[in-house]
Amino acid sequence: MSAVEQDGNMTNETSPWTAPEYYSYSKQMNFTINGQNNTVIVNIHVILSFQCTVDGYPTPVVLLNTLRTNQPKLFSEMVVTSGHPVNYTADRFVVGYYTCKSDILTGNLFRVINVLCRCQLRTHGYENNVADIDVQSIDVDFYDNLVTFRVFGYPGPRAMNLSSNEVIFDEGVYLSHETASKNSSYDIKIMFLNQSLLKRYNVFNVTVNNGYYTSIFTLQCTVCSKHNDGRATVFSSNVHYIFLVLILTYMCI
Repeated sequence: MSAVEQDGNMTNETSPWTAPEYYSYSKQMNFTINGQNNTVIVNIHVILSFQCTVDGYPTPVVLLNTLRTNQPKLFSEMVVTSGHPVNYTADRFVVGYYTCKSDILTGNLFRVINVLCRCQLRTHGYENNVADIDVQSIDVDFYDNLVTFRVFGYPGPRAMNLSSNEVIFDEGVYLSHETASKNSSYDIKIMFLNQSLLKRYNVFNVTVNNGYYTSIFTLQCTVCSKHNDGRATVFSSNVHYIFLVLILTYMCI
């Protein structure tokens, strides 16, 4: 461009050229926990490193979130810097699904990782205890000589036994478990094949080991003998009734 100086002479001036800014949407997202992008299994007290990296310009807004029930969320739409790790020491409450997502202006990318923590199996009433529990008490009622209760934790039961008054029952009972939800809760079932055990004992201990921790569940059954006596009374009454009908039928003939 040209300009006129004070002496009247014309001079040429060149203004600096500024390159235009180019904006790019995010097309790739890399979300890892301890370097893994699938299910992560850890022990208690291990450091978890959450890292979410998203490309694009300007730098996208990145959010960490926890998808979990029954426990406070570790992250709740927490804004983090792309590529910078967020560390957390694992405890039994870290179990759950974690998501990383970018804002809608960058394509709304989304990733999910499941975290499992090896810990002691617990019933619902003891889930919030931080320290391991020696004995967990459960009030139960036996229906058709069967009792079922649910436990939470990971991994599931590997070995179980039933005892009462320091007597382990190797016969007359059948213990089993079923997965109630994927890798997080299990239904433990106890079938009494020998019904006399329910008349002799009202308190039973179920010892469960999941390969890492041992849990003892005390089952308090205050109506076991009543239920069995009731069944016996009903059965006896039915037999007497049938016998009376047979006699009357014979007399009529």
